[in-house]
Amino acid sequence: MTRLLAIPATWSAIVVVPILIGKQASGPAPAPEPRQAALVVKVSGDLGRSKPLPLLVRASGTPPASTTLKSADGLHTATVSPGTDCTDVPVRSTAYDGTGASDWCLTVTGLPPHDEVAGVIKTTAAGGAAATELTLTIDHRDALRWRPAAAIAAGLAGSVLITLLLSGIAALIRGNRLDRLLARNSRAAPDKRITGLTQWVATRREFGDTDETLLGIVMPVVNYGPGQARRLRGELRAKLDGAALPASIPLVEAARAEEQRTTNLRSDFIDDEGNKAPHPATTFANAIDTLAEYTKQLDEIESEIAKLKPTCQKDPTTALAVARVSFSRQSSADSFDELEEAVDAADAALVAKLADPNCVEPEARAAAAAAEGLRRTAPSLAPSVPADLGTVSIARLVGFALGVATGAMIAVAVGFAAVIVYVATYAVNATFGTWQDYFKLVSAALAAGAAATVSALLAPWREGVS
Repeated sequence: MTRLLAIPATWSAIVVVPILIGKQASGPAPAPEPRQAALVVKVSGDLGRSKPLPLLVRASGTPPASTTLKSADGLHTATVSPGTDCTDVPVRSTAYDGTGASDWCLTVTGLPPHDEVAGVIKTTAAGGAAATELTLTIDHRDALRWRPAAAIAAGLAGSVLITLLLSGIAALIRGNRLDRLLARNSRAAPDKRITGLTQWVATRREFGDTDETLLGIVMPVVNYGPGQARRLRGELRAKLDGAALPASIPLVEAARAEEQRTTNLRSDFIDDEGNKAPHPATTFANAIDTLAEYTKQLDEIESEIAKLKPTCQKDPTTALAVARVSFSRQSSADSFDELEEAVDAADAALVAKLADPNCVEPEARAAAAAAEGLRRTAPSLAPSVPADLGTVSIARLVGFALGVATGAMIAVAVGFAAVIVYVATYAVNATFGTWQDYFKLVSAALAAGAAATVSALLAPWREGVS
């Protein structure tokens, strides 16, 4: 009996279990996995803090009533909630744009200053569309206007102040260099010393000349002046020996005294205003050349007079004698006016007689006809130019143009420094605003402005820095 009852029970189990399993398998399908999306928003100024930050996001599902965003340390929070006015807000993110997608109008409030907050906005599925999990990250920093811009300007202004400070220190250094240069000149041997230079510098300082200007004038004089003077006196000595002029002429005596002089005067190189002056040896050398030309003209006139008949030689001979007296009395190295007039008068008397057929021998009449109306040109006195006192003098010739170039380079350097500081320090910092950020910003601006400082202080073309 027991065995027969067990069989129906077994079938019953077999029949019921499949039915239960079938009912479980025919239940509702599981919900689709939420769509994943991420959005990073960078804001500055009052947005998200005193002013709500509107966001428009296209996604699927219905956003929650409120989501809290937190900073990494959990100390700061912000709130994201549905907004009411997103008319003029562009779509910031498109997490999903297919069937069931809609625009979320969100409002962010309570953003902490210069910090980053993040959180996940989890929506609920609606209308058969999958839900969305939006990872929202918001970075806040101070707006470039006003404080960051002021910090950059302060840093660049600080670099300018440093430039002025270092320039002032450099001026003191140049003043010290000038004094040491004058002391070195005073201790030099007599033939290498510039007499009167220290007194001249003291006078120019009283007139307001800067030590930088004076250093640019004095340095080449002390360094190159004595050597140039020896060279110019050697050239003068060679011209005196080659010209073989009478030693009794005052100009020749003065020139000989100059070529024998071994001392140097400040006025040999610069005038009272500090402009370069021609060395006396140069002036005398040019005068000796001119005097030698007059010697040739007087000898030519004397030779031409001898070709006249004796009865016609009186007037040109008398004029020639006057010219030779003027020649023997020539003392000035700068003016030959009196000698020029005397030689011109002798030449005029000669030409007048050569033009007279009665004063010329028959065989010389052809030459006399050719000489009629011809006059000699007075020798010209070459201008005296200052001696070349080295590369500093050459640099001063283009100093103004290079000064303008320096100013332009400083302006470009400061402008470029401002851009570099903005790009390297502010633009890359999404949460700019802490005192450390401002310290780095000012420091970067100060360091970048050093390019202008270097350009201003190390310019090798400036007078007195060589």
